[in-house]
Amino acid sequence: TDRFPSHAEWRVVRRGESISIRIVTGGDDAEENKGTSATVRAAEVQPFYNTQKREVDFRSTSASGADVEIPSDLPLGVYTVRLQVAVAGGTAAESAPKSALESVSLEQLLFITANPWNKDDVVYLSVEDERREYVLASHGQVYAGSKTGMPWRFGVYREKSVVAVATLLAKCSEEERGSIVRLTRRMTSLLNSADNNGVLEGNWSGDYDGGTKPWKWQGSAAILDEYVSNGEQPVKFGQCWVFSGLYTTVMRILGIPCRSVTTFDSAHDTDF
Repeated sequence: TDRFPSHAEWRVVRRGESISIRIVTGGDDAEENKGTSATVRAAEVQPFYNTQKREVDFRSTSASGADVEIPSDLPLGVYTVRLQVAVAGGTAAESAPKSALESVSLEQLLFITANPWNKDDVVYLSVEDERREYVLASHGQVYAGSKTGMPWRFGVYREKSVVAVATLLAKCSEEERGSIVRLTRRMTSLLNSADNNGVLEGNWSGDYDGGTKPWKWQGSAAILDEYVSNGEQPVKFGQCWVFSGLYTTVMRILGIPCRSVTTFDSAHDTDF
């Protein structure tokens, strides 16, 4: 996740990984606080519209910090982490009643994504070349009617793209965010304006007044930016390869392996 932008308010973390939390005590009586220990109860708060919470308990025996392992099956989403710390003259936080614990929220939110590097994650990919191509690649090609591909900038590591995907995740239930199968299906709906007033409006009529001609798009970034800046109103217009490129971007930001595939001779919209 080092490729994702560093942000003052949030950071991208793959589930199945650990985060280190350092607890610093200070002041004139710092030496007397050697007995300080921490209980880390990480509670999910969905700041993007969803108020459901999930607790993941971790108790630290260290006075200076804790390593918190994020479960490999945790629903994807944006989380806050709260620390509950007890200072009781050497009394461990583990034995302190909850009423004696002080709750402190971390300044950074955590955007938890899937983890194709973790064998316990359902999206695990064993081949490194495939992970580089289907998860990490931010540039590629899409095809629209010929064997010559068009360059497409997926824009996986852009701050605005990450924010846009977090906004889409907030429209998903916890059950959907907890199931990769259900989530990937839900995202096909959220990206299509024909369902749920989604991100992109398809148009095959030949009349593109009031919007962008589908072949003018060169990447996903401009589409996601316009969607968010216009109050989550559908962007005009897209066709098959544009939807494919956009969907690939969203999946890769979520840590779900994905590639853009084009069919040249299909029975879509026919009597067959």
